[in-house]
Amino acid sequence: MMLYSFLCSLLAATALAFNFAFEDTQLTEAETLDYPAIRFGGPDNPAPREECRTIPGDDDWPSDAAWAQFNETLGGVLLKPAPLAAPCYEGPLYDAARCEQLKRSWSSIAMQ
Repeated sequence: MMLYSFLCSLLAATALAFNFAFEDTQLTEAETLDYPAIRFGGPDNPAPREECRTIPGDDDWPSDAAWAQFNETLGGVLLKPAPLAAPCYEGPLYDAARCEQLKRSWSSIAMQ
């Protein structure tokens, strides 16, 4: 009985697993060689390693043109959302009131 339940669960999970049509398009190794910012690492072509991650505003952060080029390679499906805490940092999205609201609710947001 337990084996039957397991097989039914496995079959249901397999039947329900699907990809969206845009998920069929994937970058190839050759395509990544044209864009160093998205290069895959490998034994012959290691990806650069850094101690800190690059964030928007850093010199190493991709330019709008680089994002557009990458998005074109992906068929236009790349999203570029603003970070949730963007209202708390200097820049065009800074909003002191919204920042305070985020800080007050941060523990409940982080738990979701």
